[in-house]
Amino acid sequence: MMLNIKKAPRLNLSLLDKHVYMSDLVYVEGPLLSLYRDAKDNWLYFWCDTDKKSKERWLLFPVSREDLIAYLEAKKNLLELVTSAKKRWFMDYSRISQKPTDDPASEPTKSYSRELREVTDSALLEEYLPTADSYFDEELAPNISVTRELSPKLYDVPIDGNWFIKDLDNFCNVYSQLYAFFYCTKPQFMTDIGNRVHRLLEAPWKGGFSRVNLFEALQKNVPAVHDLKIHEMAYASPGDITIEALESVGSSVKNTVIRYKSEITEIGLAVRSLNAVLSAKALRRVDLSKYSDAKLPLTDQDKSFISEKMQVIADSLCIQSEFVDLASRSPNMVVSAKVLLSVVSRIERLADFQAAGLLDLERNSKKSNDAIN
Repeated sequence: MMLNIKKAPRLNLSLLDKHVYMSDLVYVEGPLLSLYRDAKDNWLYFWCDTDKKSKERWLLFPVSREDLIAYLEAKKNLLELVTSAKKRWFMDYSRISQKPTDDPASEPTKSYSRELREVTDSALLEEYLPTADSYFDEELAPNISVTRELSPKLYDVPIDGNWFIKDLDNFCNVYSQLYAFFYCTKPQFMTDIGNRVHRLLEAPWKGGFSRVNLFEALQKNVPAVHDLKIHEMAYASPGDITIEALESVGSSVKNTVIRYKSEITEIGLAVRSLNAVLSAKALRRVDLSKYSDAKLPLTDQDKSFISEKMQVIADSLCIQSEFVDLASRSPNMVVSAKVLLSVVSRIERLADFQAAGLLDLERNSKKSNDAIN
């Protein structure tokens, strides 16, 4: 029988609105420990109990990036993470079967309800604590790889010139979008992230609004442990924005901006050519997400032209592997072209910061090899 937690303070379910599922860290015939994120933090959902009918109980708690990495490296166990958490919530999740009132003979439809309560009774918490040997086991996490780049680093984004508040806001927005693109096309930590990108690229593409939605969705697929975090800002001439994140992904952003500057003429011609053919064929605002290449309203010559120009861009920016990953996840080449053009537009916006003297990405970083932990 499940323990009664009705005396625990009830919390508003809106607290879970920003929680996004990342991956399972323990999976045995079902998820037992899952990683989520909200706007800033990592959250762990730990399975506690069931009434063996329709209700399951989970223990939810935030975990710092340092503690999460320590757990993934088997330096800390799950018990330590639970007991040191600043918040602990119980979530009771119940599956409900309902029949439509207008047709009693129809099949029942499945729904669910949730109840969220704050854990205030230490005795009650003790009933659900994990054991002292609850260390991370990669064999129980089918979509997690800790052999890849795991720990975020400190690295500098060199800045210069006179910055205004709107400059910082615009920079952070564009930089984080490019970071998310490179993170999701060079899978780190979560090995199934490519499948999520595939589902995103199958969403309708109808112009600029869809592009914004795509990058917002990509950002939500970056786990909080690897998300961009400003560690320090030194505003001087010159100065630095010191960031915590995966160094390899930050290097990809820097290198593409530098490449764009040196290959701007050839990239510009390829971009204009792609935009011209998409406009001429009236494909810029048409949803082709469910079409294969064979069903596109394009001639073989058009397809060859589009492929050639996309390859020119990928080669010029040295993002061949990311381009191959993008193409393999896209339903067709037009979707690939639209995504690639939107990526280039964001690289161009960072290059404008460089041209205006606000960024100096070719200056050597002095913290690029410092680890966070």
